[in-house]
Amino acid sequence: MKLYHSGTEMTEINSNGTYGSFLFFLPVNDCSYGNTTYTLDINENLICSYTEIERALFDDDSYAKIAHIINEAAMALEIDEETMGEILSGNETDIDIDDIAAMQVYQGRCAVALGFAGLTIEDEFSGSTIMIDMINRFNELNEV
Repeated sequence: MKLYHSGTEMTEINSNGTYGSFLFFLPVNDCSYGNTTYTLDINENLICSYTEIERALFDDDSYAKIAHIINEAAMALEIDEETMGEILSGNETDIDIDDIAAMQVYQGRCAVALGFAGLTIEDEFSGSTIMIDMINRFNELNEV
């Protein structure tokens, strides 16, 4: 699957940005932000949906992989762990707009902890967007 990301020219990816080491991609070249567009070819089986995170909440082995992320997010955002699990699995959407970026990073981290490269999310700008953890994938980007 070919994905597209646009923004400023990049020379490296680290985990210090607003979204950590995640970049946002679209499945079509409809990127209009910035002056540089990149493509990433990725197996679609490596992209998680909210459903996989929800399933992990009810599977002991999978939950063990994401419990620390749920706990960290709950403490950071002062939300109980059960509600945080619902938020991270996309079932609870009644959260402060200020928390959206942090929530998306926690959701992406859950996907990675479950063995995926990233997560399909619904965002406020372009609808269905795919966020991919790019910390060890910079060399997989191709400038268009």
